[in-house]
Amino acid sequence: MTPSLLLLLFLLGLVNGGAGQQGAGGRQVYTLGYITGSRRRPWDKEYPRPGLQISGAISLALAELNAPANPGVDQGGSMWRRGIHLEMLVAETYGEEQTSILRTAALWSRNVTAFIGPQESCLHEARMAAAFNLPMISYFCTDQQTSNKRLFPTFARTRPPDTHISKSVVAVLKAFNWTTPLPKLILSIV
Repeated sequence: MTPSLLLLLFLLGLVNGGAGQQGAGGRQVYTLGYITGSRRRPWDKEYPRPGLQISGAISLALAELNAPANPGVDQGGSMWRRGIHLEMLVAETYGEEQTSILRTAALWSRNVTAFIGPQESCLHEARMAAAFNLPMISYFCTDQQTSNKRLFPTFARTRPPDTHISKSVVAVLKAFNWTTPLPKLILSIV
C-alpha cells in the first residue's frame, strides 16, 4: 500500500466528518500535526531516529494528495479534486516521551485537525487525542493498551501490537510444520 493511499484512507473518514478551515480558492484546509522522532540531540549518538524514513514518505504523500490538476495530463491529487488542501505542522520529539507529550499539547493548541505519530511513546499522547476528540494514527507504536477502543476511540495504527506479531509468527511456524525441535548440533552452534 503506498503512503498516499494509506494517508488517504485515514483522511477520508476525517475529511468527511472533520472541520477544516476555509482557505484560498474556497478550499477547505486541514492541518495535520506530525509528531516524529527524526532527529537526535547532539549528545545522543544512540537514538536510531525511526521517524527519518517515514517523514519523507509522509511529505511525498501530502504532495501527491495536494497536487493540482495538469490539464491533459492528470486530474490532480485526490484531495485537490475534493476541494481540500492538507497542511502539516511538524513536532520533533527526539524520541523522548515527555517531549512527545508536550509537542502533542502544542499541536492541539495550534488547532490541528488530526495527529500523525507518535512513535515509541504513544499511550499518553493517544489518551490526549481521545480527550481532544481528534484522530491519531501512529506508524510505529506497538503499545497493546491503545487497542482498547473504549479508552482510545480516536487512535489507529499501521503497525500491530507486539502481541499480534508473536501470534503471527507462531501461526506461520505451525502452517509450515516448523514445530519440531532443532537438532542439538545446531543449538550448540548458536
